[in-house]
Amino acid sequence: MSSYRINIDYESQLFLNQPKPSWNSEYEYLFLIMGNRGDKLYSENTFSGEYLNYLETIFGELPGITSENDPEIKNWWGALKDLVLERKLNSKITSSELAIEHCLAHSETAIVKNLAQVKERILKSKYKSWILKRGSGSSGVGQYLFDTEKLQQMKFQNELEKLFLEEEMIFDPCLKRIMDIGVTFDLEKKTHFLIHNFNDQKGAFCGGYKLPAAMSARYSELVNSLGPIVEAYKEIGATGHLEIDTFSYLEEGELKWYRLCEVNYRKTMGTFINHLSSFSSEAAIGGWFLFPSKKMKSFSDLEQLKSCLGTDLYNGERGVIITSPLGNHFLGLYLMAPHLKDLQFTIHQIWKKLTIKKGPLPSQFQFYF
Repeated sequence: MSSYRINIDYESQLFLNQPKPSWNSEYEYLFLIMGNRGDKLYSENTFSGEYLNYLETIFGELPGITSENDPEIKNWWGALKDLVLERKLNSKITSSELAIEHCLAHSETAIVKNLAQVKERILKSKYKSWILKRGSGSSGVGQYLFDTEKLQQMKFQNELEKLFLEEEMIFDPCLKRIMDIGVTFDLEKKTHFLIHNFNDQKGAFCGGYKLPAAMSARYSELVNSLGPIVEAYKEIGATGHLEIDTFSYLEEGELKWYRLCEVNYRKTMGTFINHLSSFSSEAAIGGWFLFPSKKMKSFSDLEQLKSCLGTDLYNGERGVIITSPLGNHFLGLYLMAPHLKDLQFTIHQIWKKLTIKKGPLPSQFQFYF
């Protein structure tokens, strides 16, 4: 039996030594659903008995919960043991260097060391806006969107100059992204699975679904092209699991692929979605959605939320499972439906039921099939 802390702030601690307790608190429930039975979650939060009983009826016996700060507590999201190796494996500089070397990035992708190199790249670029990414960033954090007008602002130039004193960055054009896919490789079993990630315009993760086998087969050439990257990471020292993020984009009417956007050497939200998919029957497909609570109706307790969901609530085969406790910044919902079209239709209906204002479903949750 082991106790674990949910260090979702893994990159922030790994690269910047800056803990983000609120990030960890938000997603402690992932361990309750995915953690090993017999292990314990270290938490200072109080989960309601109503919520824990609900999870237990869906997922069976849950891990324990402890508030005792045992010195033997382990990190769950990322190890934080061999910091030098983990920084190299998780650095966006490492992944971008390999992407450029193997022609898996955009033709304008580059590693830049100073503001002068950024300006030089822009002069040669055919695009109108660009993005700079820190090697230490994750999930949209550490990214800087700009155009020519913004780059002329002294405040922004000074900010970039300060950043370049700390690390070099990745230069990319802003592209019209269509579909984000995370490919997770099991390095021991030599298997993989694909997750269609829902990301907002800033690159922040908002949910996703696991691609069924028939859909995954469409991307066999894409997966095969990532083989040399998997081998390169194994040579560096990667073991266990590795996720490679990739995305399609539309350019001049043609659908293209940015095959290696970044690599994550830790647990990922895709790992959690893959775990949730094991509760979907073979005749259903499941999607996990993170709705901003500030746009949702207020619910006094779980029963009130379940009542609002009504017939859309999970019935043992299909419907919605509430994954997050009330009071979180994001309401986590796992929806199972017969087909992707049904998943898209039903999540539209659920959005209408739960939101304060009856606006359209945000674009990041509207997917293609």
